[in-house]
Amino acid sequence: MSSFPRDLVTDILLQLPVKSLVRFQSLSKALYELIKEPCFINKHLKVSIAANRDRALIVLNSNADLSDPPGKECFSVGFNKDDQFDFTAPVKMCQPLEHSRIYGYCNGLVLIFSKIAGCYAIWNPLIRRYKKLPRQPIELPPSLSPSMKYRGCYAVLSFGHDAVNDDYKVVRIVRFEAPRSSGEPDLNDIYDLKIFSLRLHSWKTVHVEWSKESIPAHNSVSVSLNGACHWLLVAPSPIGGIGIDVVVEQPQHSLLAFDLATEKFRDYTIPVLPDRFSDLDLAVLKGCICLYESGRNLKDSNVWVMKEYGVVSSWTLLCTIVKGAVPWSICCRPLTYSKDGKEVLLERDCARLFWYDMEEKRGRKVKFGLMPGVFYVAISGRDFEVYTAICDGSLVLLDGDSVYNFN
Repeated sequence: MSSFPRDLVTDILLQLPVKSLVRFQSLSKALYELIKEPCFINKHLKVSIAANRDRALIVLNSNADLSDPPGKECFSVGFNKDDQFDFTAPVKMCQPLEHSRIYGYCNGLVLIFSKIAGCYAIWNPLIRRYKKLPRQPIELPPSLSPSMKYRGCYAVLSFGHDAVNDDYKVVRIVRFEAPRSSGEPDLNDIYDLKIFSLRLHSWKTVHVEWSKESIPAHNSVSVSLNGACHWLLVAPSPIGGIGIDVVVEQPQHSLLAFDLATEKFRDYTIPVLPDRFSDLDLAVLKGCICLYESGRNLKDSNVWVMKEYGVVSSWTLLCTIVKGAVPWSICCRPLTYSKDGKEVLLERDCARLFWYDMEEKRGRKVKFGLMPGVFYVAISGRDFEVYTAICDGSLVLLDGDSVYNFN
């Protein structure tokens, strides 16, 4: 390497897939030092995303009867520039945690949680490295009196990249529900916000103010974009109260964003409101926030995108998924566009994949070949578990722990 200009070597290496670069680290100390530099890792990630190189679909298999070892089987499926999945030769891999679900993915990294292990991990499936997060139990904030009997609590999470500080962060918001009783003054719900920093490998408590009249929906899928985490925000209905699942009056929804650099909240209005027959969820499509409808009794499902981030007037109806075009569907989560932009890849009910032609308004099932045809088989109510992620080639977490591989 010493006989070639460093810039030339760097330019060549930037064009290579992550698997090759991981192997090349062992060729020389100079290559090892170059490839692990944060500046090189960031440049390589930008090239990978721009070129759709190393793009892969990660599929977790939650069916313990099919897993070997139980609960840890997963697949990486190549996804080339021509929108073809290589299901004939899926790469069988091992998850770092048993029976995991996906809580978010960003820049080739995936945040997973295992109820069995009781912990979270940030995982780079394409280079088979991961880091477990330190345990952070949910505890009553010091401001709460032990004598106060709160009805319960729930947590919402998100995972994203703080580009200002070049740090990957996990955000956890816990809401403690105050008791409600007639004839007595209502207590305020208590919120506890904590952030995990991958760079510091530690959690911290963040004290921020935002509208407590609105709360992140406990079953809302979180998405990350432009250095912020996003949830659907729900303003409680006057009838039924906070935390009541059956809402008589239609609740008001908006989009909540948490800036990972400034650690401030902001919210945006959305172009559509759900009714008691439908729900709303979030996704990201080609760098745009995406909002889509789901529900068993919907005639058609609309998909909206915010074409200009943060500009409410840029919400645009992308397409309508007509009933019957994707058979037996309750929830169709958009994952990505086709190369020509005419089709969108849908994850149907966390179980199958379909390409949906937005002009012809018809779907075609993706054939799985040598993989299990259904990658998740148990759906309970609206609490859909997420078992797929689309990952770009990334070298982030080169210093992480290795995951055992089947191959």
